[in-house]
Amino acid sequence: MGIAATIREPAEGLIFQGKKSVEPILKTENLWKLYRAGKVEVPALRGVNFEVQPGESVAVMGPSGCGKSSLLYVIGGLAQASRGKVLVDGNDLATLSDSARTKLRRHKIGFVFQRFNLLPTLTAKSFMATASIRTASTS
Repeated sequence: MGIAATIREPAEGLIFQGKKSVEPILKTENLWKLYRAGKVEVPALRGVNFEVQPGESVAVMGPSGCGKSSLLYVIGGLAQASRGKVLVDGNDLATLSDSARTKLRRHKIGFVFQRFNLLPTLTAKSFMATASIRTASTS
């Protein structure tokens, strides 16, 4: 079973910079992520293609082990794709240096991890405020 992505269209008649047609804020082209278990290759992503336009909302859903986390790590620049391309705001993640990917993540991508990297004493609102303050001080 694969990943299901739900994409909600932007509000009808939404116009960006005077144009109806805009570049996607996120695009994948033939995206693959393979893991190795000894001599065996285990595919987590197999030829994933999709685009997200400004104003769209996307939900990634599927059963355990179908590749949801792998997809999010790859499109977020935390892991490298085995094949294919990820474009974030027109930037090909594979061609960026580590520091450029970090800067792109800092300004264009947000992560809220399910289990890790959270401070147990903070509420979700406080956690986001802390991230905002840190981002402002490192810009």
